[in-house]
Order: sequence, then C-alpha cells, then structure tokens
Amino acid sequence: MQSIPMHSRANPVPLLLALVGALILPLVGPELAAAAEPNSRLIEQFQFELRDLVISHQGGNTLQIIVQYDYRSGIKASEYPDFRGLAKECEDFFRNYPNSTDFWEVLNRKLTAQVLQRHAELAAVRCEIRVAPTEREAHHRASIVTRRR
Repeated sequence: MQSIPMHSRANPVPLLLALVGALILPLVGPELAAAAEPNSRLIEQFQFELRDLVISHQGGNTLQIIVQYDYRSGIKASEYPDFRGLAKECEDFFRNYPNSTDFWEVLNRKLTAQVLQRHAELAAVRCEIRVAPTEREAHHRASIVTRRR
C-alpha cells in the first residue's frame, strides 16, 4: 500500500468552513448573517417600475420610470413603506406637474427631493425617467438622479 506524502494532503478546514457558511448563513437571515461578519455593513434597497405612464408634460410623452431607494440604517420592520404608496405619489407627481416646459432633469430633481422629504425611513432615492420617442422627438432619452441624505 502506497502512502500519500504529507505535503500533498489538502487541509480540510477551509473547505469545511466554506461549506458550513454556505449551508448555515442563508438559514439565519440577513441580520444574523451580517452580525456573523463583523466588518460587513447591511445596505437594503427596494425598486419598482412604472411602465407606460402617459403624461401631458412637454406636449405628451410616455415614460418608463424606475425608482430605487435605500432604507436608512436600523430601520424597524414596522417602518418599511408599502411601495404602492410611493408609486402612487410618483404617478400623481407626474400627472399634476405644473410646469409643462421643465426639462426632465429638473422634474427628476424635484421628484427625488419630494420623496426624501416625505419619507424619513429612506436614506437615498434614485429615479430613472426614460422618455419614449414621439413624432416631435425621435430619440430615446433618460434622466437619472440620485439623492442622498
């Protein structure tokens, strides 16, 4: 019987630790998993999309709007907003916007400011407004604004 030299045997400890981590950490949840790694920082985000929103701004346009936000650190379970309320706020903002000639960037800056002002549970908001081509303007275009506290 041939013996395997000591220098060619793999150390099983790193593999065992990786296997335990892969099997156990998903079962304990994000809070405990983050606590298990002392140098980690939890960042929670949520995103929703409003598709084919038809508005009268700048002579009538169809928008795709992607809203993504970061929750503030230490948010409690009871403080998470229902995204449907935020989506309704965004729709109302676009449908009732008073100045029909503002650039998309101006509109977007005002929207992100309003969202952060109304929602203390959020640390940041990012809004991407995609404007579909029309007979007046043949180009796809987009405004992207990120606002942080």
